[in-house]
Amino acid sequence: MSEESKKWYRMTRPLFNSGYEDDEFWAFGRDGFQEQLDTAIGSDVLIYDKRIYVEPQKVRVIIQQKTSDVYNSTVNRQILSNIGILKCGQYVKYDGGIWMVSSFPDNNRIYEKAVLWKCKHSIHFISPLTGKIVEYPVFSENSTQYGTGEAEKTNINVGEDQHLIYIPYNEETIMLDDRFRFLMDKNLGHPTAYRITRVDPVSYAVGDEFWNDGLIQWAVLEDQFNTASDNAELMVADYYPKDDSGSEETPGSDVGMVIRDTDGDFKLAIGETKKIQVQFTDTWGRHLQPLSYRLEYDFGDAAVVESDQDGVIVIRASESAEYVGRYIEMRVVSDEYGCEATIKILIVNW
Repeated sequence: MSEESKKWYRMTRPLFNSGYEDDEFWAFGRDGFQEQLDTAIGSDVLIYDKRIYVEPQKVRVIIQQKTSDVYNSTVNRQILSNIGILKCGQYVKYDGGIWMVSSFPDNNRIYEKAVLWKCKHSIHFISPLTGKIVEYPVFSENSTQYGTGEAEKTNINVGEDQHLIYIPYNEETIMLDDRFRFLMDKNLGHPTAYRITRVDPVSYAVGDEFWNDGLIQWAVLEDQFNTASDNAELMVADYYPKDDSGSEETPGSDVGMVIRDTDGDFKLAIGETKKIQVQFTDTWGRHLQPLSYRLEYDFGDAAVVESDQDGVIVIRASESAEYVGRYIEMRVVSDEYGCEATIKILIVNW
């Protein structure tokens, strides 16, 4: 036997394959998938690149896992497409609904695959980039766990539902930080507001090589709808200009007066109390005693002065929600020192 024949004899040959599978794979694999897309199991969808107010791309895909007996699975789908189409954070409009690409897409060299989450709500807010109202569908999960959904205040109970909200990462959404408020409810007459308590842009990122893709996770806490600042018709929180509450002082020739809200927010919730502190200082900044002043105010039925002692004024707001959004104003005047100060406080419902 020749040396060449011995080398051929010692070659490892396929036991079950013909040896031409790789050629067939590249020749027919993707074409075969395209044939499947063109059949009745394929669907036409619109894909938006991380915001629904951009021009979408019409794509043929296959949507899987459409039926389930468990609720959590009914809001999840798998999507198959040609390679190079999908990105984490995209929106997919399918069968009239909006879905979000929630996973990092990958492929088997024939087709691309990713997981979709059903966007249950849309939130609207004023863009920090353009100043225009924008809309973002979001995926939400209630994380209240075993709470009652209410927190007891002094005179009222307020909601304390907690949610996890998922929104696509982009240069607009990353600017929404702690304390940002938005409305999310099916009750459009008096919707519920939520406030971001934690922003996590890391856990649902997909790596530095795909820096512009991924999701942001918000932990949000139920807030109260504020008729003075929120717009239920547009479903935009903090839509109206900031209030003009605060304090102003007019000093005398030798003595100045400072009137201070001890909470520092110049807001008074219905049914609750607030302390206002009055201080006099001389030209060297020393506090003067005793205090001599008089009060001028007309709260109507919106609030009452419960007490005024040693420079501490206690105001209680009415328990009626009809006064929410109204300002109350108090003027403190010292005839002895020739100075005065004014404080304006907004009645709110939280």
